[in-house]
Amino acid sequence: MPAWSSGGMVDGVALAEVSLLWPDGVRGARRGGGLRAETAADLDLDPLVRALAGRERRRESMVRAVLGEPVSDGAVIAYRQAVLADLMTDARLRDGLASVLPLLAEAARGEEPASHTEADWGVLAFTRRLNDLALYVRAADRIKGLLAAASPASRGLNALRAALEEETGGETFRALQAGLPALRAQLSQGECITLAINLKPSWEPESAAILSIGPRTAGRGILQRLLASQEAEHALTPLRRVDASGMLGAEHSLARDLRALLEGTAAPVIAALQQFHTVHAGALAHLEGELAFLTGAAELFSRLRAMGLPFCVPEVAPVEERATHIEAGFSLALALRLLVDPRPGPRRIVPSDISFGPGGRVWILTGPNRGGKTTFLRAVGLSHLLFASGLPVPGRRARLSPVDRIITHFVTQERGTPGEGRLDEEAEGLARIFAEATPQSLILLNEVLAGSTSQVEALALAGDAVRGLRLLGARCVFATHLHDLAASVDRLNAAVPDADSTVGSLVAGVLEPGDSAPDPFTFGRSGDPGSAPGLDPPDDPAARGEDEPRPTFHIMPGPPRGLSFASAIARQHGISFAQLRARLAARGIGPGAAGGAGA
Repeated sequence: MPAWSSGGMVDGVALAEVSLLWPDGVRGARRGGGLRAETAADLDLDPLVRALAGRERRRESMVRAVLGEPVSDGAVIAYRQAVLADLMTDARLRDGLASVLPLLAEAARGEEPASHTEADWGVLAFTRRLNDLALYVRAADRIKGLLAAASPASRGLNALRAALEEETGGETFRALQAGLPALRAQLSQGECITLAINLKPSWEPESAAILSIGPRTAGRGILQRLLASQEAEHALTPLRRVDASGMLGAEHSLARDLRALLEGTAAPVIAALQQFHTVHAGALAHLEGELAFLTGAAELFSRLRAMGLPFCVPEVAPVEERATHIEAGFSLALALRLLVDPRPGPRRIVPSDISFGPGGRVWILTGPNRGGKTTFLRAVGLSHLLFASGLPVPGRRARLSPVDRIITHFVTQERGTPGEGRLDEEAEGLARIFAEATPQSLILLNEVLAGSTSQVEALALAGDAVRGLRLLGARCVFATHLHDLAASVDRLNAAVPDADSTVGSLVAGVLEPGDSAPDPFTFGRSGDPGSAPGLDPPDDPAARGEDEPRPTFHIMPGPPRGLSFASAIARQHGISFAQLRARLAARGIGPGAAGGAGA
């Protein structure tokens, strides 16, 4: 049975059960596992987490929690999309809700267990309770007013508005709202205590007494007053900070007198608070994390759109369709890194269409080093992760079926597992994929089997894996340098005639002499002067070598081309033959050097 707050229930959900991420307050059951740590690293998730958290580290845990639990239920995804659409459409609502977050965060902290000192001295717990109720009333009134003025369209925000109207319209809430000023005024009568200390002729303390108790003259509340570092108006010395547990937990008779006086002062407030025992700030404070995530996301994507990058809300396709269609997709992680690039001028990023369907559900992606293969894999994975979290995806238009899990296997440097080589590690990774994945999964493989065995063996093992992926039916991109594997897609399809998942070939585009480059997206920060190449390198034949291809970073269907940018990479690191010859000559080594080859 749902928990009740002091008010009623709306559509079977109490205010304490309203969620902006889960319809009807019911947390959806995951059919797959959460996002693995290695998958988050493979997809380069950290820049996105920091951006969604607004660069506030305390909010990163909520962002990671949402992104780390991809949703496979299309109804939940659509529910989140609608809430976010309201926040992106109405900047006043978004900014207003963001301004309430500190109140909710403080109220959430008030719901934490009392400290040892508060537990020992009950009057402190009541002052904390009164402060929490005041926060709750302020936040509830503020959010209700914002939602009433905005008239949102989403089911989630309307459920919250209806629950708040029910809550704040109840007799208990109205009584609390009306009584809070008097209760706080009553409690302020114990915020300043005057002590007198008698000294011996030797000026040693001999005796002490409490002279008066009343409203504070300076400070910020009873506990803060006792611990304050500010000067009182008429004090001879500054107020000194003391240890709370030592002062309030002492068994000295003066401490007992002080406790008795304060409890007497607070007694009317304590009695009055009993009638509000059903009201808890947690009924609203639980939304702080969700609102922080959603308002942060709305702010981020609104800002990115304003900078010239296209983002769209994907159409939710049926799960069984296994659809992934994105027009002009790109990697958000890459775009975020470019935005913090210190170079002046706008940034440029090359988009690529992303499509899984009859033409290819298992794609073999080939192309030269630094041609954009890994970036494309991340674009596919991040787009599905954003979609599964209810967020917009990079691109002009999109239609996506939810995936039950995102599985990655990006080969890194050998970890040196005792008794095993790199081939064993990669084989184990592939075996895990086939043990976990379903036809509704998304699988991203990056250079699996590359360099772990001979070319002939790697081709045979990869061919078996691709045929297995076709049988599985999951959406998959396999980035590889095995060009012969991509060239054999017809044979791979013919080898598994009964499967419905076609194997296709993708290639990272290159420009050869006479080719024209694809149009990149141009985006940037307001006030950036000049121009910078970003990801669209200038076409300078002298810089890249005679008849040398250069990358376009555009991924498209097509046969493998077997091209390499090794010479360009060698020049970048200063190890082309011409560079090495010049370097050695400068050191007096080589046939053209002064002093001869043996110098």
